[in-house]
Amino acid sequence: MLHRASSLLRGQGRQLSRRVTTRLPLAQTPASSSSSSSSSSLAPQSLAPLSSLRCFSTQTATAPATSYDDDHHHGHDDGEARLEPSQAGSMLDIGTRRIFNEEHDAFRETLRQFFAEEVVPHHASWEADGHVSREVWLKAGELGLLGINCPEEHGGLGADILFAAVSWEEQMYAKGSPSGPGFSLHSDIVMPYLVHLGTDAQKDKYLPPMCRGEKILAIAMTEPGAGSDLAGVRTTAVKNESDGTWTLNGAKTYITNGYMSDVVVVVAKTSPEKGAHGMSLFLVESDMPGFTKGTPLKKVGARLLCSNK
Repeated sequence: MLHRASSLLRGQGRQLSRRVTTRLPLAQTPASSSSSSSSSSLAPQSLAPLSSLRCFSTQTATAPATSYDDDHHHGHDDGEARLEPSQAGSMLDIGTRRIFNEEHDAFRETLRQFFAEEVVPHHASWEADGHVSREVWLKAGELGLLGINCPEEHGGLGADILFAAVSWEEQMYAKGSPSGPGFSLHSDIVMPYLVHLGTDAQKDKYLPPMCRGEKILAIAMTEPGAGSDLAGVRTTAVKNESDGTWTLNGAKTYITNGYMSDVVVVVAKTSPEKGAHGMSLFLVESDMPGFTKGTPLKKVGARLLCSNK
């Protein structure tokens, strides 16, 4: 039986070791993460759960009675030594690598079961549909597999970055390395913007449903004419001085989670004359006026990342 991850952790409260130091304004504003342009305005908000597995061993690896100084150095002392990778029967054995501890192992077991039972059996049908199901997001949220590093007061686990790393690994260890559910982008790339830069009101409104899988996140940077070179972004945001609202105009493409997104962090130029230094981030809800989505792109690989144009 799958149990919520928080019940497997004993007082984990460590935060992300890497902090976002650049503060950019977030505002609620309509924008587009698809190929169609938008022009609309709303009041802004200023920043202030075991089936058969492929060839996995679910046994816990054990090691000779040897002590390692690094166990104490990393702060992960389980009371027994952990096998070095070269000593393990398989790199997939649970209980190896000294950077992890028994709490990480328990979390890994939950994730391994989740991907085997809730993702792998459905992946082919999802590929036929062009996107994963909403149910898998809700199941992941129910089990505490989203917002792993998000503070507990906002619905997350408040766990350290190694728990997130376990999630990344187990998704790729699962049969077929199912890339469909864009959990890592949702939890580990986009959610930190809100955790570190959002207002209290924004955190209260968005983070709990995001951790429950009720709202799916995306980040819209890439455009038809601008990829990794963000200085080439053409999407603009203009403030309406009469009412303080913002109007966004532009098109985005190849947006992971874009087709299923409920909330998108949109990159737009607010001061074009400043080039790369004149860009801001805006929180855009998918039901805002002027926001439209394209259809999922038909790609050779990673077909379920819902990159839409």
